[in-house]
Amino acid sequence: MESEEVNLKDWLEEMDRMESLVGQVSPTECTYSQGHLARQAVFCCLDCTPPSSNIKAGFCYACSVTCHKGHKLEEIYTKRFFRCDCGTLPQLLCSLKSGAETPALTRNTANKYNQNFAARYCECGSRYPSPEHPELDHVEMLQCCVCEDWFHTTHLNGAVVPEQCEEMVCQGCVGKFPFLGVYALGREGDVDVSGTEEAEEKQKPESDDKQKPESGKEKSGTVGTTEVSQKNEPCSSDSVANDDKDNSSSESTASTAVKEAENASTDKANRSADDNEDQTVGEASNPAKRKRSNECKLFGFSADNKPKMALFFDENLRPNLCKCDSCMEMYRSNDLTFLTDTQDPIFKYEEQSAQIRQEEDNLLQNTIENLPHEAKCDVARAIGSLHNTIETLVRKAVTEGQESVGSKEIKEAFKSMASETNVDPSIFDHI
Repeated sequence: MESEEVNLKDWLEEMDRMESLVGQVSPTECTYSQGHLARQAVFCCLDCTPPSSNIKAGFCYACSVTCHKGHKLEEIYTKRFFRCDCGTLPQLLCSLKSGAETPALTRNTANKYNQNFAARYCECGSRYPSPEHPELDHVEMLQCCVCEDWFHTTHLNGAVVPEQCEEMVCQGCVGKFPFLGVYALGREGDVDVSGTEEAEEKQKPESDDKQKPESGKEKSGTVGTTEVSQKNEPCSSDSVANDDKDNSSSESTASTAVKEAENASTDKANRSADDNEDQTVGEASNPAKRKRSNECKLFGFSADNKPKMALFFDENLRPNLCKCDSCMEMYRSNDLTFLTDTQDPIFKYEEQSAQIRQEEDNLLQNTIENLPHEAKCDVARAIGSLHNTIETLVRKAVTEGQESVGSKEIKEAFKSMASETNVDPSIFDHI
């Protein structure tokens, strides 16, 4: 193993990251009784549920450090609306629950599992770190805010991550829900506003005497597809004759409206009940199929302009998302209501955790400031001793090629520190 210089600051930053990840959950209490939390850190055990078993399960932080202590764990960061699986299967006994409680636990059918629970990530299906592709270990990864899988930034079909990116939707989810492109960074020009009041205002001529009537270009209820449907409709011999005779545009408009009504009626009659599920997905792929008012932010959206790669969003995605009745129904039908929750994003979860930690640090700092001078000196010496103990412990592990530091080494180091600072060494027996 190649020796690397250990920077205590980096180590402490990693500990700070873990605190941010874990949030405010207890390290000694399983979160199962709390139900499906809005967001929590999730781990999987490759010893209890190896990928070959085809059993996917995730655990809270407390179970990962207690029930699965010493096991091969996979940190899969946070998941939304997830309930701890520890104790819900015979091979997943939870030591944090009483014996009477454990048999009553049932599988969490509302949990959602993806390839992350088999220690696989991205469209390439690699592990992290990846023994097969070590060059990927230094590539930044982003989590899709829809499917919550993780993706290498080099595997986003050529998409370049903008600096203001706070959330990402992977290419697969973009294919299912292309309407998200309306809100994405760099995609502001993708909305086809033909038929909207804004477009009509821009198309008004400077004077009425210069305006020439144009046949078959009236606005219809299907936004963004009217002009295309008119052009694709075959011309009849009657319409050609009418053009030759220079009849008025009103007759052509009326004829077109009748044909559109007949086509709509025929399509509705031919649609079977078995297509209901496909229709729901189709409406998410092409929201223009729904009847939308000009107050809807997707008014004018055309699925023909479907994005071909991952999309990126700033912190304004959730506040800017359309909340009209039609869009809210679409979110519910496609299990996307979490997109309307402004507290759902990972960066919000991290911000809240950081704020709480800062408040705790401020409280500790104020407490120390109010101590007598001699007590302040004792605290300063203890902090310095702890700093040196941790640094020595980590340096020794790296020098000797250890992948981790065991509890035995930690106990010995801390007890040695306690003897030097006149602290009762028994306080470290619980480690």
